[in-house]
Amino acid sequence: MVNKSNFNIKVNGDSLEIRCNKNCPIMRQCRSTSAMINRVYDGVNLTRVHAREISRTRGANKTERQWNWIHERIRSSDWEGINVGDWMPLEVESNSLKMVVAGINTYYNYGSQQSPPGRTPSHIDFISQDCYPGPRRWNPVDNNNGISEQHSPWLASEIKKWLNSEEGNVPNSSTDNATTAHVDYTTQGLFDKLPAILKTLIVPKGLYIPLRYKAGELLLEDNDGAWQDIGRLWLPFEYEVYGSVIWGSKTVRGIPYNSYGMKQYPLFANNMKQIKMQDSGHAIQQHWLLASVSGYSSTQVCGVGSNGNASTSEASYPTHQVPVCFRIS
Repeated sequence: MVNKSNFNIKVNGDSLEIRCNKNCPIMRQCRSTSAMINRVYDGVNLTRVHAREISRTRGANKTERQWNWIHERIRSSDWEGINVGDWMPLEVESNSLKMVVAGINTYYNYGSQQSPPGRTPSHIDFISQDCYPGPRRWNPVDNNNGISEQHSPWLASEIKKWLNSEEGNVPNSSTDNATTAHVDYTTQGLFDKLPAILKTLIVPKGLYIPLRYKAGELLLEDNDGAWQDIGRLWLPFEYEVYGSVIWGSKTVRGIPYNSYGMKQYPLFANNMKQIKMQDSGHAIQQHWLLASVSGYSSTQVCGVGSNGNASTSEASYPTHQVPVCFRIS
């Protein structure tokens, strides 16, 4: 049985009746709008819904055409038929990911010309529906502070360097912030494995983030903040998932360094979509890591528990996972 709906409209005083079956664009849009209002929208595969438009987009292959299409839509701020919760398919080393639209222009105009990497233009932030396969740790040791050359715990972390295929120093002592180790993920990190077209389209995400460093002392709370480029691949901060700071540093000298100007991604508002599986092939809910570090501690970092609750763990805990997150602008 085909579901039908009739729409009555008036044109120059004359009444017209439009009959739609369940697959017509008007009906699809009405169902999508209702689902989003009721927080039950599951999203659609954008490459299928917009297949005809994508087929006319430049690119040497299907992957290039798909990502060039979304990039052109973002550049022109054309959001028709693109909603929070919709997704783009991505293949990385035979791993199939659903890159979900977490927010559209969530940080539009955020920052300044002086703050890295500048004022935020039109953009979409994508976060994979499930985790990337394989266990990951935040740091090699239980230390959530920055280091002398980089006071941001996130930017000094091992997980940030692995995500972005970078090399550099990371904390290597749970009692001394002067002790570091050098890691090199330039050919083994995740960014290096992405399709070539994505490497050219992904842009750094700028954010005002907390700092935590004092020479000769491991701190239990953030002690400063700064505008930073947090990487081309990143993890959300606690506030961006839950809409509040739960385990991270709340306020230091009256300044909320851990949430200063941050926004909750619409994808995570008033639902449990922060629950992620180990990967798309396993129906096992997984604890995943965030970019925030814990308050009242020099050893723990924030995460999302397997049942969706805000959680913490030791920085060197070896079996957590991470989603793939990036911005196209």
